[in-house]
Amino acid sequence: MKNSTLLYILILCCLHTTFAQVYPGNLTIDEQSDIDLFDYTSVDGDLIIQEKSPGAIVDLNELLMLTSIKGNLKVISNETLSNLDGLSNLSNIGFGSITISNNTVLNNIDGLSKITEITERLVIENNAMLDNLNGLSNVTRLDGFEGFSLQVKRNPKLSNACGIIPIIAYDPSYVQVYPSINSNSANTSSVQDIIANCNTCKIYEGNLILTSQAQVDTFDYCEITGNLTIQEDVAGDITDLSSLATLETLGGGLYIKNNTSITNLDAFHNLKMINGSLELSKNAILANIDGLSGLEIINGNLVISINKKITSLRAFNTLATLNGNLNLLANEGLTDLDGFVNLKEIGGFLEIKGHRSMVSFTGLSNLTTIGTDIRIIGNDLSNLDGLTKLNEIKGNLELTNNFKLSDIHVFANILSITELRIKNNNLSNFSGFSGLKEAGAIILNNCDIINLNDLSNLTSLANSLVLYNNKNLENISGISNAIGKNIIQLEIGGNPNLRSLSGLENLERIDGLISIFNNSQLADVDGLQNTKTVTKTLKITNNRSLENACGVVHLLKTVNAVGGGITIENNAAQTSTVNSILVACYKTFVGDIMLTSQAEVDDFDYEIVKGRITIAESIAGNITNLDALKTLKKVGSIHIINNIGL
Repeated sequence: MKNSTLLYILILCCLHTTFAQVYPGNLTIDEQSDIDLFDYTSVDGDLIIQEKSPGAIVDLNELLMLTSIKGNLKVISNETLSNLDGLSNLSNIGFGSITISNNTVLNNIDGLSKITEITERLVIENNAMLDNLNGLSNVTRLDGFEGFSLQVKRNPKLSNACGIIPIIAYDPSYVQVYPSINSNSANTSSVQDIIANCNTCKIYEGNLILTSQAQVDTFDYCEITGNLTIQEDVAGDITDLSSLATLETLGGGLYIKNNTSITNLDAFHNLKMINGSLELSKNAILANIDGLSGLEIINGNLVISINKKITSLRAFNTLATLNGNLNLLANEGLTDLDGFVNLKEIGGFLEIKGHRSMVSFTGLSNLTTIGTDIRIIGNDLSNLDGLTKLNEIKGNLELTNNFKLSDIHVFANILSITELRIKNNNLSNFSGFSGLKEAGAIILNNCDIINLNDLSNLTSLANSLVLYNNKNLENISGISNAIGKNIIQLEIGGNPNLRSLSGLENLERIDGLISIFNNSQLADVDGLQNTKTVTKTLKITNNRSLENACGVVHLLKTVNAVGGGITIENNAAQTSTVNSILVACYKTFVGDIMLTSQAEVDDFDYEIVKGRITIAESIAGNITNLDALKTLKKVGSIHIINNIGL
């Protein structure tokens, strides 16, 4: 001890300069003169403050320039030291412990208030007059060996240990370590005592919006009755959320969005339930969301969108219930959904959209129920194997722009669906829907299928059949079992190899529209021959091979059979107007006819004229007989005037 002290004094005397220095190695201070000559900002090893004789150290005031210690801090066996105020600028204990023990008159440790993290042990014991631990209130992390890292013992006057509440909150396992906190006053002899007597929880009523780091740093609530929104006003301002570690209860939702410098969510490790929604959106460098790993229930929606650095969802491994929607949108680094292994139920819809790096869906392997829709859009998935336990879809299913998706066998057990919408995938067949019995609507756009035979078990289609731009589709007869007497909408367009509408013969009424367009090989519309009513519009256009449109002749010739407009154009010559179809199919002419010569009379070949026939020769004596009109069965009216040759 003497040699060490002499060496220290020699160094101070010989090397003392006007600038601060780093003390190399371990340093022991054992008398007041050592302190008064102290001139270091950092100690490269341990700092031990232990008087060599009773009363040798009175105060630590000359240690104010000290900011860091790379080793341990020990303040032990000092009889007249009453406080640690001289250490009030010490903010960093690099890789060591703090031990405060056997200090006879020490009544507070407020001088340690700048320390925020201890990497090994914290020992406070045998300090007869120590009243509180407020100086440790900024320490939120203690990483020593569990069960031994925190020891507060035999401090008989210790009435307030609330300063270590953040440490206990960081690792609730301390609640189970009874021997490490004991033999203090009645209020501080166990973790339970400390928690019970430090119930200083502050509750924020209503919604709270934090827009700056300053606002985050002053946060001191354990409960918010409404929503918490973290959204910086100035780019890069919010960098550290550690002050939010006291938050335990959220009455509303948690919204963290449009932040450029937040990297993790460790501060939320105490949250078990969010009563509203959780949204993480547009956080430029947010990579680690493990702080949410305690969440078991989200009563609202879970939205994670446009977070470029998030690569894992393992933080949600304990999430079993999501009562709202699960919406994942354009998180560039996500390759799988493995974090949802315990999720069994989604109360709302499931939407996975815009993940070109996503190759696996297996993380949803325990999901059995989805409350409404499933939307899988714009991902690089080849299959949806994570949905193998799903046995019901209560809403719509949309598979769009998944250019590698070739396998949908996971839907084989689905019996009914509200709307099936499939567009721009890599599906050559629909065998995954072979068990489907009922559907509200089927919308197929740019699919590679040749026919609809995989839907032959479908027995009910209630609303709509829409077939757009299916380049290989040749026939639709496989849907015939599902077509009943009426649906709401029928649209078939842009299917270059479709040759007929066979399969629609059961249709009698459409409570909406019919649109048949741009089907270059369509030869007839006989599948519509039993359709008697269309409440809105009828449109048959740009079907250049349509030679026979007699399947819709009843709709064309019957008054009020079509409730809206009728558009027939740009098909083959005999099917490009209403009249051309009626003539070809029923020898019917709609409108008025004027016959002014014998030649025109002889060419007359109609059975029905829905209008007026006027016979009035333009050249005197030219019309001599009306024999050609023998075919006429029905006419609106007929006028024969000024014919001198009859």
